[in-house]
Amino acid sequence: MTVSLNSVLPLDEMDASGVAAVFTDVDDTLTWHGALVPEAYAAIVRLADAGVPVGLATGRAGGFAEVLALLWPVAFAMAENGGYAVLRDGGVRYWDPPAEREVQRRKLDGLVAEAAHELPHITLAVDSPLRRVDVAWDLHEKAQVSDSDTEALAALCRRHGARVLVSSIHLHAFYGDHDKGAMLLRLASELLGLDADQARARCVFVGDSTNDQAGFATFARSVGVLSLIHISEPTRPRL
Repeated sequence: MTVSLNSVLPLDEMDASGVAAVFTDVDDTLTWHGALVPEAYAAIVRLADAGVPVGLATGRAGGFAEVLALLWPVAFAMAENGGYAVLRDGGVRYWDPPAEREVQRRKLDGLVAEAAHELPHITLAVDSPLRRVDVAWDLHEKAQVSDSDTEALAALCRRHGARVLVSSIHLHAFYGDHDKGAMLLRLASELLGLDADQARARCVFVGDSTNDQAGFATFARSVGVLSLIHISEPTRPRL
């Protein structure tokens, strides 16, 4: 993603008054070269200590969310770009009901099989066995997939009616109308008692990639870490 510097304001110009919660992506937002940035985790702890709930909003697998929600000081961990979430108490929330998820899974299984036939050199993401509602292929986590192959895979998925999102490391395909912004609004209502207008105005969203666009569009106070801006030498994210 390329972002115009003219459209970006310095973080210290953001109104931080009355913040009800902070929702943040994980990969390349809280991490650097795949490892958690200590300063980012410390910021989560400080927010929790100050009584400001933090929610994770990642494209990672649901199995990751199940661990992070229980081990980190967060209110919830939302995974798979809004299709699934795990609450601090271990409760889970799916975007779609069971019957719809069964139909979606059959479609996804067929999609995976066709992609393996047409593009066998593109492999599934390493966290695929832990996924609950989507499928993800490895673009830049362990592999290096070209832009042309990424476009070919995305086109294949769309021909089968799947929605496609591309993060800094994965290409995601799924069925359903969920996204990060929509699920975050649902969780803000259930857990924080905020209606949609209140959540849009009082919650802060932090992200880094194209699959965070729904979050940026949903919340008036959104923060893009420095790696969001296309520069020749990526700089470690800062919060």
